[in-house]
Amino acid sequence: MVFEVMGFEVMVFEMMVFEVIVFELMVFEVIVFEVIVFEVMVFEVMGFEVMVFEMMVFEVMVFEMMVFEVIVMVFEEMVFEVMVFEVKVFEVIVYEMMVFENLVAHAKPFRRFSEGQYVIANLQNKIRTSALSSTRPEASTSRLPPGSPEIKQD
Repeated sequence: MVFEVMGFEVMVFEMMVFEVIVFELMVFEVIVFEVIVFEVMVFEVMGFEVMVFEMMVFEVMVFEMMVFEVIVMVFEEMVFEVMVFEVKVFEVIVYEMMVFENLVAHAKPFRRFSEGQYVIANLQNKIRTSALSSTRPEASTSRLPPGSPEIKQD
């Protein structure tokens, strides 16, 4: 579920990048318009009015440079925030790996038995304990079924 949330945030970031690309396309259209205006200026007779117009075009270019700087700064800030987010996600993943390794290191082995395997394992345990207890003399007399004559040892 963490990855789904991360995926959603990445999709939102991609949409923001798409909006920046669309804005850059609009800026590109303005630059194309300026090239057309420049061609018109070449065909005009040079005069005072043309120079004033050129100054206005220069101001527009300065404004575009400022817009470009703002775009770069905003985009870099968004990228920085995403990088910080990725570092945090990386830290969480590393932490989860450490927790998993810790669990694996301290895990106790266990087995799952089906019903038949449980009965067999239980019988094997009883056989082992009875074999161990039969080596002790006091245990051998206690293992006799009720009503059996006791065997006396000398």
